[in-house]
Amino acid sequence: MAPLDYYKKAWEQVQQHLVAWIVLYTVFLVLSIGTCGLAGLLTPNLMREVRDSLREGRGPSIGPLFDMRHVAEDLVNYLIWFGAISLGGMAGGIGGTVAAVALQFQMPLAADGRYAPLDNAKLSLKHVGAHMSEHIIFFGIAMLISMVAVMLCLLPLPLIAPVMNVAQWLWFEDSRAELDGMASQAGIKLLRAD
Repeated sequence: MAPLDYYKKAWEQVQQHLVAWIVLYTVFLVLSIGTCGLAGLLTPNLMREVRDSLREGRGPSIGPLFDMRHVAEDLVNYLIWFGAISLGGMAGGIGGTVAAVALQFQMPLAADGRYAPLDNAKLSLKHVGAHMSEHIIFFGIAMLISMVAVMLCLLPLPLIAPVMNVAQWLWFEDSRAELDGMASQAGIKLLRAD
């Protein structure tokens, strides 16, 4: 599927439970803004709720955001992702963008919980290397959508953000078998099987 197709499919999914998605992302965004970004640590939980909602055909709920069973791994995954983007941004404006593209699958891999945090980064890099143009297009679409939200004082963000995250999860799900093959070739061990 082309990157834009994932966004179209995500919009179809989000529309089915639109109010629940808006409520979830409003809570997440308020927490993120209120904690100056520290609530980003909850991003793997957010992705887990995206996964579970899609798999179960239901709207998302807020409670799973605060599930701390995986907090240690989530913290490491978040620090790798956020640290790379921050360091890239400090190294030069484009560096943060490059890091964000390179680690596009870090949070879905964290939510999936089948590999160690550093291995998640390696697998994300491998997938981006194998599908560079698709990742750049996918990220570019997300940036265009985000710019619309910024121009409108972030008001549409609780509607736009779920579409972006659902699209990301759908692409990740379609790529899981390939990622597992990449892990196997690189000698990356599964922490747990499905």
